[in-house]
Amino acid sequence: MANEMPWKQVARDWSPLERREDVRSEDWVRLVPVVGPELAELGPAKPVPLDADGVPLHARERLIDRKLTPLHDLMQPGAGPDLVCSERLVRALEASGATGWTATLVPHVTPNRVAGHRLYRLDTEGHTGPLVDTQLRLNKLNPQTFHPRGTDERLNGIPLTPVRFDARGWSGHSVCWSPWFNGPRSWWRALLVRGDVFLALQKHLETLVLRIERVSWEGEAHARPVQPGHRQGPQEPPPEAPGLEEVLERVEGEAERYQHTFSAGASDAEIAQDFGRLGLTPPEPLRRLLARHNGARLFQGALVLHGVGAQGSLVSRNEELVQYPWYRRELGWVVFGEVPGGQVLWAVDAQGRVRGLGRDEIVYGPDAPVHQWFSDQVADLRYAWDHDGQLPWTERVLRG
Repeated sequence: MANEMPWKQVARDWSPLERREDVRSEDWVRLVPVVGPELAELGPAKPVPLDADGVPLHARERLIDRKLTPLHDLMQPGAGPDLVCSERLVRALEASGATGWTATLVPHVTPNRVAGHRLYRLDTEGHTGPLVDTQLRLNKLNPQTFHPRGTDERLNGIPLTPVRFDARGWSGHSVCWSPWFNGPRSWWRALLVRGDVFLALQKHLETLVLRIERVSWEGEAHARPVQPGHRQGPQEPPPEAPGLEEVLERVEGEAERYQHTFSAGASDAEIAQDFGRLGLTPPEPLRRLLARHNGARLFQGALVLHGVGAQGSLVSRNEELVQYPWYRRELGWVVFGEVPGGQVLWAVDAQGRVRGLGRDEIVYGPDAPVHQWFSDQVADLRYAWDHDGQLPWTERVLRG
């Protein structure tokens, strides 16, 4: 009997099965995407043709800012039916020998190759059988009652747990789509994997950053010969970043064109004193940056770098963040820059690797060294500046 808990299209957090060791190779589980990447999705998705029932005929292409991609393994950006996954999840699927899936690299928001978490659009030709003996929370827009058995693949409602599928209609793949749910304007499908795939994912990924739910697979299910899944389409080479001094020289040379303002470099004593107040040792690349420019406003404030000393704001900014717990920081991270409106704060760890701190305790990429992060930032902001007003996301990036 259903317990009146409807499936969620997207989870707000990830909470794996309480007892994963109970999952057997022949069991099935649902991989539930978590919310995101909200700030990363700067480019609007291209319109997707719909059929007569409003179901997307194919997935849409999205533009993602990989510098602002959280390390979640499965996400559903925006309100569409697409699923995007981490590169490490793709590698784990490849290693597991899972069948029926494809993964296509999501393009970066600008033509620049940047560091960060690469995302893939995840799709599958696999499909489950129809729902069986499962109640639906009916859609208020069209409260027509469907009995799951014998219906087509579009169900006007959301299934209530426990969710069961008739395995006689199974395609034989180990990664599968469920029928379409909800409608008529917000259709979505659930992604299911067989237990042996789930166990392999656990083996290759110590912590799966997604939500997991059990489903039941009933009836005869005869496996059919199918090919392992694969990546498709072009794969980008990794980005090449110049050294920090080379990046700084170019930024300085473009100061008038892009309206950069710089402060004079900080002394070693100023840097040591302020980081001493924070109880930290300045990472070497950040120390070099502060020694050359003790704070800066780039692209008329689209990127602000904090300075130290009497005129600096680095210490005060880090101290006041104690009042804002929704910016999650690990021990030893120091915030040294931010974007307009505090949408993202840029923090560096003791090894000199940069991450973005978003609201709601989300930690974004790129998890890259300072020189790589800085090169990527100015390259993308330069592109946004040069195309301001021509692309829908430039206002948000440049002015918050």
